[in-house]
Amino acid sequence: MRCDDLGLRGQPRRGHLERGGLRRARGGKHAPELLANEIAKTREKTKNPFGVNLITVAPAFKDHIDVVIREKCPFVFFAGSIPSGRTSRR
Repeated sequence: MRCDDLGLRGQPRRGHLERGGLRRARGGKHAPELLANEIAKTREKTKNPFGVNLITVAPAFKDHIDVVIREKCPFVFFAGSIPSGRTSRR
């Protein structure tokens, strides 16, 4: 859902979060321990479900998968491609 869909055009991101938007932690090219810290910071900011953005072509992608599994992240978004079944069943 886009901010425009929630009637929030031009308003800060906090507005869409207060109306049910999904907060996301950034995986990107972070080292796995930095991703774990980003997830912890996200949990501190919300009691609601949140997602984690991962880049499938990042050098530490498989380690990032381990982090989101260990941290029991409710949603994961993949950029770059859809991971193989083998990767997603870890």
